[in-house]
Amino acid sequence: MTDILTEARERIAALQQQIAILQQFVDSAEKATVLLHGEAAIKSSMTGDLSVDDSSTATPSRDVSLPVQSAESPVKRTRVSDNPKPAVLIPAAIEILRQHGQPMSRRQLHEALSGRGLVVKGADPIKALGTILWRAQDQIVQIEGRGYWPKEDVYEPARYWGNAHGL
Repeated sequence: MTDILTEARERIAALQQQIAILQQFVDSAEKATVLLHGEAAIKSSMTGDLSVDDSSTATPSRDVSLPVQSAESPVKRTRVSDNPKPAVLIPAAIEILRQHGQPMSRRQLHEALSGRGLVVKGADPIKALGTILWRAQDQIVQIEGRGYWPKEDVYEPARYWGNAHGL
């Protein structure tokens, strides 16, 4: 249930970001319209009619469509620079995994790390953590169907023998 709530909250945050971007666009468009055609153009643009009647030649109305991003496409991705450094994050993740005693998913690791004050941020924090973990393949492995695990540790239920057997 926690996963569903977390995903819903992440989706709400993404939609709020899209709304903010669209609102900025609308505000900019209104300012541009005022600069080009005067205050009367704003009132007529709200009804969908972009014609201006204050000149002798009226501009024909036209439908101006905005590109709408799909739910799958990202809004605007920016690199988050205040994430914990891998040199701090990876040892903490390994300690959490060992304490837990079994592999954990990215989402579980993200929650556990956040509980220790090591919050990975970004447009998709879970995916960002996955990238950090993937880059640390010399220390952490992903056991298929189970989750992440310290590379050097044995995990018998998955028949993972760690570095001890040259894997």
